[in-house]
Amino acid sequence: MVKLNTIKRSTITRDTPLEAAPSHFTPDQRIHSMEKPRELVRAINAAKYKKMFARPFVGHLNGHRDTPHHLAIFGASDTSTGAYVCSASGDGEIRLWDIMEMRLMSLVPNAHNGFVNALDVDSGSSRRLLYSVGQDAHVKVWNLSDWMDQYETQSLTSTSKQHIDSASYIHSKMSFDNQHMTVSDVSSLSKKPVMDTISKNDTNLLYITLAPKQNDAQVRTFATAGDCVKLWDAERCVPKQAFDIDQLDTVLKVKYSPIEQHLLAVTSRDRSVAIYDTRSSSIAQRFKMKMRSNDITFNPYNPFRFSIANDDWNAYTFDIRNIGDGPSIMHTGHTNAVMSVDYSPAGHEFVTAGYDGLIRIFNVDDTNYISRDSYHTQRMRRVHTCRFSHDGLYILSGSDDHGIRVWKTDASAPLRTLRGEEQRKLNYNTALLDRYKNIKQVRSLVDHEHVPRTVKSTLTKLNEHRLAEQKKEKRTNRYNKKLKEEKFDKLKKPDHMKRQFLGKR
Repeated sequence: MVKLNTIKRSTITRDTPLEAAPSHFTPDQRIHSMEKPRELVRAINAAKYKKMFARPFVGHLNGHRDTPHHLAIFGASDTSTGAYVCSASGDGEIRLWDIMEMRLMSLVPNAHNGFVNALDVDSGSSRRLLYSVGQDAHVKVWNLSDWMDQYETQSLTSTSKQHIDSASYIHSKMSFDNQHMTVSDVSSLSKKPVMDTISKNDTNLLYITLAPKQNDAQVRTFATAGDCVKLWDAERCVPKQAFDIDQLDTVLKVKYSPIEQHLLAVTSRDRSVAIYDTRSSSIAQRFKMKMRSNDITFNPYNPFRFSIANDDWNAYTFDIRNIGDGPSIMHTGHTNAVMSVDYSPAGHEFVTAGYDGLIRIFNVDDTNYISRDSYHTQRMRRVHTCRFSHDGLYILSGSDDHGIRVWKTDASAPLRTLRGEEQRKLNYNTALLDRYKNIKQVRSLVDHEHVPRTVKSTLTKLNEHRLAEQKKEKRTNRYNKKLKEEKFDKLKKPDHMKRQFLGKR
């Protein structure tokens, strides 16, 4: 067959040589011929600005003499933002902080004999109540409203006694983290528990959680974890129901399902995670991990999903409807045990705290295993707990340096009120980053993070190890006849994630 070269002329012809050549210019000012290249440059600049103005650290609540192991955040009312936080430390002390003012409001020096393991706040009742459990196997209920009223009264009294001269004013501002009350004044306030009861047959109570609030419920119920799981009424000193789970070891954490109050998710010391049904007093579903799970929490936006923090340096998200298939996604990035996990109120992201001194934030709907951001400081070591505020704008963490730190959820978000033009510009940059997030230049800027040198070297070695495992897996599957006959309809999970899940029990 002979190939002929022909001349292809333009379909647009001019009637006379003097006629102007056709132009593709559009007079519409809303359409620009270089719109996409120009937006790409703006997206790259927006990614650079986001990293340049990243200042996640807000403040530091200092004063504990031991590590704060648990935090409980609540607001002035059900509709308000998280303005107050209660912290529990290993020396048996409970402190009440005002987040907005960054000041200490109240403290109980010897709330429990030993570690205060967990706290939870009931702010929906007529008076705000604080529930605490400790190493002494005691369950105590405290009236937070009295604490706050006593603080306001003592604060007004101490302020009226101060001199008005500049020297005394400066001295009062410098006393104990910009407070006008000293620690001795706060601790001298009378604080006695409303209820104090001991959990029989328990050597140690490790966790407490309140049941979801229901409109028809007259009395709030709560569950405690220890040698067994117990259900309590807020007005009774004796548990109304006790579940001795023979298949599980000591229960570490227990959480209520946000929509099904009769379902409890528990983690135990024998590396098991179980869904417990209180109606039938039996285990509905149970599976085992390769290492121990330190924390568990449900997604408030999608209650069928829950996440666990594991000792194998990862966090896992499961679907309660198909637990037998293993974790839906594995979240990596930590270089030591993950100690705590908590979802934002909207359920679109969650935060993890690890023994490597890092706080990582993950997007829920993102299929990427890597966190979108990580926070750390030079002095922060072994973060034991992390919590979102009720408005989802701040994150609180407690670490081994006896401090509680407050972080912004969005590292580059300004704290001041923005004008209309500034807010529109910020929204435009956010939309640009979302539109061009898959472009290499933008993705490299957004995914870049500053971590300590030891963490970076460990992550590099871990990635090399996982790449070698993936190559080995491909070579094995190439000559495996059984795998060739299977139909890969579902997304295949990596081997290093499947090895951590030991299967449904």
